This record gives sequence, C-alpha cells and structure tokens, in this order.
Amino acid sequence: VIAFNQASQGTSPARMAEYQTAFLDILKKDPDIEALVSLASFSNTHEGISFLKLKPQHQRKSSFALIQG
Repeated sequence: VIAFNQASQGTSPARMAEYQTAFLDILKKDPDIEALVSLASFSNTHEGISFLKLKPQHQRKSSFALIQG
C-alpha cells in the first residue's frame, strides 16, 4: 500500500517530518501492517510518502470487521 501525505504550501521539511512521524505512530498501532517505510519532504517540502507491507490476507482482520467496530 502506498500512502501519500500533503501539508500546506510553505510547510518546512522539519514540520513535515513531524507530521509524518505522527502519521507513522498511528500506522504502527495497526496489527495488520507488517512493515513500513516513510519519507518526509518526498518530492516537495510539504509532501510525504509511506510504503506499507500488509500481513498476508489470511492473517488480517477483514475490512468489514474493522468498519463494524
């Protein structure tokens, strides 16, 4: 899975790194994510990108179960 993040124009690379870290902290709590890599200030200072490797489908909760809560 590829996740793309974008902040306001003019966001500094340091601030974008903070946003990206906060985003990763949320993702790390998801037990269905096996691994992830993230880059802040990817193509512009206000953009970030993350690559997520999900666990095999038979080891994940179904999307429907997650939506149902």
